[in-house]
Amino acid sequence: MKIALLSDIHSNKYALKNALDLLKEKNIDKYFFLGDMFGYYPWANETYKLLSELRLSRPTDCIFLLGNHDLLVREIDEIPFPLPEYYPVILQNRSELPMEALNWLKSLSPSEEIKILDYDIKLFHGSPADPINGRFYPDDTKQYDWFPKQNEIIIMAHTHYPLAFQCVSGGWIINTGSVGQPRKKNSKPNVVILDLPTLNIEFVTFNFDIEQVIKELQNINWYPRAVEVLLRGV
Repeated sequence: MKIALLSDIHSNKYALKNALDLLKEKNIDKYFFLGDMFGYYPWANETYKLLSELRLSRPTDCIFLLGNHDLLVREIDEIPFPLPEYYPVILQNRSELPMEALNWLKSLSPSEEIKILDYDIKLFHGSPADPINGRFYPDDTKQYDWFPKQNEIIIMAHTHYPLAFQCVSGGWIINTGSVGQPRKKNSKPNVVILDLPTLNIEFVTFNFDIEQVIKELQNINWYPRAVEVLLRGV
């Protein structure tokens, strides 16, 4: 069984389109989206349409988690304090999305558990310690009590840094990286293909026209930090 793992799209319709086109050629059985479909970039509605097309065509094959940016987008009547620097992007994304999209976000959770074959798979946007905002980076050497045991797989997102390793406790930890906003210098966007029961974990990078996207964002004077992060990959 091939499972595609995607996260942190952040309304980057160009990256998402290329990622989904790539995965169409891979005979994917299930799609797990680990949250932050929205935020940072201005193409929320187009992103939602791409996700909806997949979700409605394969309703039993998709899982979607709620990310921290998605949470802000969906909370129409709540203003966070303190306001994050990127909050104007949240407001723009919210204004672009139809009510059906906001209602869909209200149905999502930042964590899910599913059993596939002999594996207990736990999905988090953040981490088991904090499902919405927790972070576990590749250089973290601590041993946590939530580390997975034999036949357990923990899949996380949020950091935008891909990783995969087997814990001394026997289980596996995977971070999906990012589709829409890779943060490591000179890195490309990526998806992950998890093959069970072989436990083969493949990080698949892909391209989109980053320079053209940056130009488009600069032409509309978009949120500078979001543009700056994309420049790391040029």
